[in-house]
Amino acid sequence: MSLRQPEVIPFLPHSLINPALFPSIVDSTAIAGRLKSEIAARVGLPAGLPVVAGGGDNAAAAIGLGISSSNLNRGSLSIGTSGVIFAPCDRPIPDPEGRVHLFCHVDGGYHLLGVTLAAGGSLRWYRDTFAPQISYTELMDMAESSLPGARGVLFLPHLSGERSPHLDPDTRQGCFIRAGKDFVKSTRCKIC
Repeated sequence: MSLRQPEVIPFLPHSLINPALFPSIVDSTAIAGRLKSEIAARVGLPAGLPVVAGGGDNAAAAIGLGISSSNLNRGSLSIGTSGVIFAPCDRPIPDPEGRVHLFCHVDGGYHLLGVTLAAGGSLRWYRDTFAPQISYTELMDMAESSLPGARGVLFLPHLSGERSPHLDPDTRQGCFIRAGKDFVKSTRCKIC
């Protein structure tokens, strides 16, 4: 989809896919349809309820947090299995190297996302792999006891593909960097 012509999906004219198979592209706030009576009866909602196009999880959460293209002084950091930094923009600002992703925001503006696919997921991987008998609370206590800066050790969380800063869905190169013989458990907890 093009930011200049959001109704155009550039690869379709050059593919064997019939464009008629795709729904129309509408704004995030557009009513895309109405809830059918048979579905409404099954889920306990009123028939005819408007169904809005909506947005991605972080874009929708941003609206709830008051983050919009008209409020550029606020962004968000969301850490779950993945980790996302969300920054609104009042105009499209693409990163020529593709390290962060540019999207149309649900408010009609734009936003940038920096995403790592294994943020909190790295902690789970660490616990499952190296310390399955230790609770998350104990891991956090151990991490807190580690020196600030984790003794210079870095962890690349490329455990399940990656999006930022290097888009590669197949990378499986998670690794510890600068881990020496004094690489203690509390340090590993701090950086995962």
